[in-house]
Amino acid sequence: MSQSYRVKVKESVTETIQNELKSKRKINMLPLMPAEQMGQMLGNKLLQKGWAQDEDCVTTVLDGFELKFNPKTQTLDIVLIQVEEVVREVDGLIDVYDGNYDEARANSIASDVAKSNLRGEIRSYQQKKQRALQDQWKEQMPEVHKKVEELLEDALLSTHQEALRQKASGLGEVVSEVEDNGDLVIRVKV
Repeated sequence: MSQSYRVKVKESVTETIQNELKSKRKINMLPLMPAEQMGQMLGNKLLQKGWAQDEDCVTTVLDGFELKFNPKTQTLDIVLIQVEEVVREVDGLIDVYDGNYDEARANSIASDVAKSNLRGEIRSYQQKKQRALQDQWKEQMPEVHKKVEELLEDALLSTHQEALRQKASGLGEVVSEVEDNGDLVIRVKV
């Protein structure tokens, strides 16, 4: 059994919380060149379209979602991150329990008890924000996937055309090249 003491405390806890949701998908490309080379070509096309280089990925932001394309693995991560600085404070009486019936000890640990309670409040708040983020994810993902497809369509087309040109020039002399509504016809003299 323990004794409860009411102790006056004034404490504040500040933490930065981060909630993140992520999906990964493989970008399917025609095997005109080795996969890593095709990935690098697509990465370069995306850079030309305004994406930014970030370590081994190229990235952009679309409607609050971060898109990360990895040329080596030909995968696209769609990431929704929420970062927030949270402050919780207490200025008043709290209950502190002490099993030894020691009021002095209860007073000495009151600050730690208050901070622990505040951290618990922050964890509960973070879980609530995570659920809200999941709801946002479910609501917005169909539209985001549609926009991602549109965003990648042109870059994939030009990547395939460039790979086809390189492949054709390796076979012999390119005699003619005709582009019609996205179709590319290359005549090669072998």
